[in-house]
Amino acid sequence: MKIHDFSDLLHLNVRGHIETNGTLTQLTLHTDADEQRLYFGLPYYTAARPLFISGLMTEKNTLLRAPLLFTWIEENFIREPRAEIFGMTADGEQPVMFMRDFDLDRPREMWLRCGEPARWVKLNTVLLSGRTLMGEAGALDALDALSMALPSIAQDFIATVRTDVSSGHSLKAALRTRRKSTNAAWMALADGWRIVMTTLT
Repeated sequence: MKIHDFSDLLHLNVRGHIETNGTLTQLTLHTDADEQRLYFGLPYYTAARPLFISGLMTEKNTLLRAPLLFTWIEENFIREPRAEIFGMTADGEQPVMFMRDFDLDRPREMWLRCGEPARWVKLNTVLLSGRTLMGEAGALDALDALSMALPSIAQDFIATVRTDVSSGHSLKAALRTRRKSTNAAWMALADGWRIVMTTLT
């Protein structure tokens, strides 16, 4: 799969302010802020920086090109070690890589490209109304962030997911039950925010 530039990588567009203190970078979400682009990175064994992901080809030749592919990885990385992962390094290289090449014991990473000239910055914290989005405990906060990104017509969808999560279901399970009946673009955003939430632990 040919990747032409960084815009072909999986990403999440969000509005927020970036603050950097030494090696730590924080994103504070705000509807009136400039748009930022978050990229999804998977760490691999031979490099300090992750591969920024564009897509995945399963061993059964199914191409995945949405944040849902990270759910697929969570559930299938042991069964399909030869699934091919497509992406770019920070230097723009496109190595041939398979599932077995990635260090999945390490957490996924979220990165931004900012400044002129553009440089890669690892995201450490996301704040919303003073609250930190972190781990499964941050599922309801992730839904608040998702609510900011979706149109008003999608708020009923968010409300039903919120009810399930408040009842003790994981966000992953709540999304799974609605996947076939929900707008694909809404689900892609929801999957993206779930990955952000579980990455910042």
